[in-house]
Amino acid sequence: LGTEFRALQFLSDNGVASVPTPLAIDRDNNLALFQWIEGSQIGHVTDSDITAAIDFVRTLHDLRKVDGAANLPPASETCLSPAEIVQQIVSRLETLQEVAQEEPQLEVLLGGRIYPVIQKAISLAQEFCEKSGQAFETEIAPEYRTLSPSDFGFHNARRDLNGRIVFVDFEYFGWEEPAKLGAEFVIHPGMTLSEDQKYHFIAGVDAIYRDDPEYHDRVRALFPLYALRWCMIALNEFLPDRWSRRLLAHETLDRAVTLDEQLNKAYRLLDIAEKGIEGFPYGS
Repeated sequence: LGTEFRALQFLSDNGVASVPTPLAIDRDNNLALFQWIEGSQIGHVTDSDITAAIDFVRTLHDLRKVDGAANLPPASETCLSPAEIVQQIVSRLETLQEVAQEEPQLEVLLGGRIYPVIQKAISLAQEFCEKSGQAFETEIAPEYRTLSPSDFGFHNARRDLNGRIVFVDFEYFGWEEPAKLGAEFVIHPGMTLSEDQKYHFIAGVDAIYRDDPEYHDRVRALFPLYALRWCMIALNEFLPDRWSRRLLAHETLDRAVTLDEQLNKAYRLLDIAEKGIEGFPYGS
């Protein structure tokens, strides 16, 4: 709650109108009040919506140099080095393996197909590091980091009554590796974008981050790893504690149906990772 309120306060103080205004916070009782956004979920994404998302990314990147930005925290589960992405994938994989014996479909995915893809994705990232003359554990330099909601996309946005896009959900906000934001926007399973819209977004953020001479090659080299990271996230519902949390919000969910849906998402994300290894799918 504190992260979200602080993020929206920072954005509002700097004139960003495409987010809710934070109004008040009671830290003792863990409550906050935010501006109400009258609007609707974004079903059909238009080309102008993509432009709005690119403009918001540009605004966040520009704000990295203003007063107070340096005091903001790292984004949740930020991946400032290739090694950090791999560590997150391996950690999630190990947790899923603990329950895989009781879930035959999960065991098939984890036991066979996923390991070769992970190794190929790691090799691609290592090749990039070798060519750029940096260690696999080297974090991106602070001057090339950006500000990010972390879980960024139209699944966390509303279209207000005037048709304007308002971005919400800033509980993970903070300093981020731009390649993570760029890659995950087109990977995220919670959004439906056309191939042209994905090209449009990638080209837009390529231009925004052009001050970083390695961004173009880095996002393409790390793209399969980010797809694999989301593949692991899609399988969270197989974990008993995560399923219990899901039921708190959706009491009528059918576990078998939900797990089948998440498994299908994971396979689609694995396909994206494999294609990314063969060649970046959204521009040269």
